Amino acid sequence: MGWPADVDLRFFQQAAPDQWARGECWTPGARFELSGFGPRGEGFAGELPRLAPVALVTRNGRPGIERLSFKQQTAWFLPDRGIGVLWWNGAVALDFLLDDSPTMLVTAFKDEAERIDIDALMKFADQRADLNCTDPLQQADHELMPAITRGWTWEMILDTEDHPRFAPAPRGYEEVRARVEQNRRELVEARDASERLSAFEEANRNAKLPGAPRGGENWRTRLRQAKTPELANVTIRDADLSSLRFDGWKFDDVRFERCTLDRSEWTNCRLNQVHAVDCSFADVKMSDGWWKGGKIQRCNLERSAWLNVEIERISLDECRLDDLKVAGGSWSMLSVQGRGGVRGDVQDVQWNSVSWSEVSAPGWTWTRVRADDLAIVECAMAGLAVSQCTLAKPSILLTDLSASVWQRSMLTFAVLSHGTSINGARLTDCVFKSSSLQELRADRVQVDHCSFMQLNAQHLHAQQSHWSRTVLDGANVMHAQLTGTSFDRCSLKEAMFYGADMRQTRMRDCNLVRVRTSWIHPPEAGAWRGNLSAGQLDVPRRV
Repeated sequence: MGWPADVDLRFFQQAAPDQWARGECWTPGARFELSGFGPRGEGFAGELPRLAPVALVTRNGRPGIERLSFKQQTAWFLPDRGIGVLWWNGAVALDFLLDDSPTMLVTAFKDEAERIDIDALMKFADQRADLNCTDPLQQADHELMPAITRGWTWEMILDTEDHPRFAPAPRGYEEVRARVEQNRRELVEARDASERLSAFEEANRNAKLPGAPRGGENWRTRLRQAKTPELANVTIRDADLSSLRFDGWKFDDVRFERCTLDRSEWTNCRLNQVHAVDCSFADVKMSDGWWKGGKIQRCNLERSAWLNVEIERISLDECRLDDLKVAGGSWSMLSVQGRGGVRGDVQDVQWNSVSWSEVSAPGWTWTRVRADDLAIVECAMAGLAVSQCTLAKPSILLTDLSASVWQRSMLTFAVLSHGTSINGARLTDCVFKSSSLQELRADRVQVDHCSFMQLNAQHLHAQQSHWSRTVLDGANVMHAQLTGTSFDRCSLKEAMFYGADMRQTRMRDCNLVRVRTSWIHPPEAGAWRGNLSAGQLDVPRRV
């Protein structure tokens, strides 16, 4: 709240009766007097700011914007610090206690005489909430604050020292106003610079940059006739090195550009800070070596095989990965960005801090992969087959994993959420520990003999899914969409289904001891049979 550190907040829990106002609430511009305050007890007198609070609410599944009503019932004064606090009370109407339909709350302050443009406020709120918006002016608060042209201004926290907890020196009105105007000018300048850069990029989108000179040296002959298997500090361009065999070679700070290395073999090689750009590595076999530092950019890796290779601090950007085979070895601090390919096969590999972003990799197979700190964002991995894998701290967002198959795998601290889909997936003999499936789309999934310990699956979309012989004890499945789902011989002890849509669900021979089903959309009568339901909490019920 910005109170000075030595203020005892208990003073503001309840005002004494002689400090109560006679009316129902304070009105904008109301006059006040504080007697006996000040160095000589001269007191203070003034009037409250003529402010109108604005709060707008949008709701999921409902059109329109709801404006809340407020009453200003409390005014706090700290006269020795020159601080006054205005407190407005209001409420959002809920259909039931756990109603989660409100999706956005937009708050603003306007001058009492100022026209409130709700459409403009919502447009600005949508812009600020848009993670893809690059307009710096979304960081300015002018749309949410009373008009500067009416004399208003506001303090800004532009640096750590500006925060009230650090007791910054008081600023006068003119200085505060100048800071606000200067900050806005800087944001406008940043926006204009961004627009000029975008215009320049658009105007030169099809311009051809001068290409690197073509290599004139016969690298094929030089590498074949090399007396020592070492190469350092060179750039190789436009060379045909296909079908060459590199055995025990050491490459240090080497760059390949527009080279053909198809069907080459690399055995016991050490690559340090090696870059490959616009090269072809089709049908390449690399075994028993390591590659540390560098980049593989816009390269063709179709049908390549990496066998027992250690890879560290490498990025694969816009590469073709069709039928890539990886067996053994390890990946550390590796990123795969863009493009991809089908039917990749990864076996017996250790991953540490590996990330996949905007990669299309349908039909891949992961077998006995041990991964720590795995990130998958905005990828298309439909049909992924995961078997006997151990994944610690995987984070999978905005990714298509539909029709994937998960078998005998363990996921710990896993996050599959925010736009991720496993629709039509099959999970068998898997263990999820301390994981979050919040907002995951899992319609028509088949789950058999799995355990979910400390599961958070709020807003899970799992309609028409089937769960068999699965442990979901203590799971948080609040507000889940489970229409048409069936549970057979599952343990749901102390699971929370508050507010979930469980219409047309079926439960057979399940452990429902102390399960919480308050406010759910209930199933049809007789749809749940043969269950152990002692201590079930099913009230209050939704009407």
